[in-house]
Amino acid sequence: MRLVTTTTAAVPAAARARTRISFSFAHDGSHAACLTGGGGSPLALELWSFTASAADRRILATRHGETTWTQLLCRADGRVLFTRPGRGHHNVVLAEPTATGLVERTLVTIDRPAVRLVATPDRRALALAIGRGETGSSVIWRILDREPWLEQVAELAGTLSGPCPLDRSGALLGLNQQRDGALVRPVAVDLEAGRVRPVPGTTPGQHVLLAAPRSGLLLLAEKAGEGFRLGHTFAGDPAQPRFPDVLDAIEGSVAPMAVDPTGEHVALRVNRGARSHLMIYTPRLDRVRTIPTPPGVVQSLAAWGMDGLRFPFSSPTRPSGVATVDTTTGEWSLVADEGHTWADAEVQEFTGPDGPIEAVVYGDWRTSRHVLVFLHGGPEAATQLEFDPLMQEMAAAGIAVVAPNYRGSTGYGLPHQRALHGAWGGPDLADVRHLARQLSREGRNLMLYGTSYGAYLALLAAGADPGLWSRCVAVSPFLSGESLHAEGSPPVRALIDRLGGRAVVRDDLGPRDVARLCDRITARLLVVHSDNDEVIPVSQSRRLRERLLEAGRHEGRDFVYLEPPTGGHDPIQGGHGIELTRFLLRFLLAG
Repeated sequence: MRLVTTTTAAVPAAARARTRISFSFAHDGSHAACLTGGGGSPLALELWSFTASAADRRILATRHGETTWTQLLCRADGRVLFTRPGRGHHNVVLAEPTATGLVERTLVTIDRPAVRLVATPDRRALALAIGRGETGSSVIWRILDREPWLEQVAELAGTLSGPCPLDRSGALLGLNQQRDGALVRPVAVDLEAGRVRPVPGTTPGQHVLLAAPRSGLLLLAEKAGEGFRLGHTFAGDPAQPRFPDVLDAIEGSVAPMAVDPTGEHVALRVNRGARSHLMIYTPRLDRVRTIPTPPGVVQSLAAWGMDGLRFPFSSPTRPSGVATVDTTTGEWSLVADEGHTWADAEVQEFTGPDGPIEAVVYGDWRTSRHVLVFLHGGPEAATQLEFDPLMQEMAAAGIAVVAPNYRGSTGYGLPHQRALHGAWGGPDLADVRHLARQLSREGRNLMLYGTSYGAYLALLAAGADPGLWSRCVAVSPFLSGESLHAEGSPPVRALIDRLGGRAVVRDDLGPRDVARLCDRITARLLVVHSDNDEVIPVSQSRRLRERLLEAGRHEGRDFVYLEPPTGGHDPIQGGHGIELTRFLLRFLLAG
């Protein structure tokens, strides 16, 4: 069944909420830029200008409309540099806001399939660019503010990550270099002479994370057991980097955000469960203090200027905006969209077969007739306490939503996350089945929704306990780790190999193959899969449709199959998102 575009129904409220992605901040926090869109429209450029007491925002359409692959770099003068990828190349575009709109100029085309823009304090350059060379090397260029626009400054063997300026002039760039399968090593590249040397005091296996040229602070990470630990050193200090116990003692997943203007304090984002926390670390004092953080999700991307620490923030009732925090007083301000009251959510804990299961919950599942279990993709992912347009639509329609972070989810420690290694559809399915038995009751419409890995898990759950579920929605599903490995792209196959997704789970239910279990499913199914999905081939869902027909299921009565022509891996967020959301809600509430 192909998707038919209609225009008669009202546009869902959450579809009108602006989606913001790909934030970039000027180094001093005076400006920001992001990509924004809503209701299936092409992504536009949103520019933010901040003062100590106000913020100005403008949404400006670019010449061709942007995609999720567009990469932004915001400058302190308000101009934005961005890349538009093509087949094997990237166009570098400079955008300058004017009183009447946006002036765009394509500066240069870099003939590399992967290019990353890097901010630099070098006044001769708009930015640096790093691209993978044809022989496996990596090339560093300056993007100049004049012709010839592009100047190659260095070429290094292997791959490069974690770029950060090591001095105030921009002549030294810190990077993590990996070559020939050896351990990553931190290196300093002299961009004037093209020379490369190890960062003094560091050893192979360590990673450069952040640098503060003013104080000489260098923040590092190194492998410790099954995870990483954070440490630091100072330029010119002959001692080895320190990896303080006070950082190891922080509960949760810790990521550095930014260094303050003095170079003496580091902002840390701590993800613990479904929400984020904000902390400040002072290396010279070996002290960590907590900044009170409202329930929601903090992105690790940030800028720390004289007006405070700025970063993207989202909560269930707030679409993504920019928060500014005075780290001395702890005072927060948030620039975000106003004018609509959104449903709030909370984190609840349920009992599981091997410990508690935390879930993000909209509505009252105890009293609602319609309860939906929302399964996140991944598998290494989690549902977080942030704004979600689809969950908002479900809540507005009177559906209670329970989004569990079952075993395999991130944010709950390595044992929880790694429970799925070599056991796809094992511990996570056991958690979902256990949760479903707590939610089910006579007369209740208990439903499933999942995208990607979550869609695979939803189909397994519908086949494992057919009597529990009335509806199941699978968006971009796959049939098994084995079949996806045979048809998927090299990155997908690499992920499956790394996580042991082809291993067979041996128990009473048998191998976790949806094609084998789908004849057990009695819930009415909705399968949605874009035919331009770049992650999971649409052939997976087409084969599911064929298998359902072979099992005697009737299309239109027992299941609905939609194949929108565009939308990529998550068509609900694509160009047909509004129509799909309307159809989805009618499907869930019918009968």
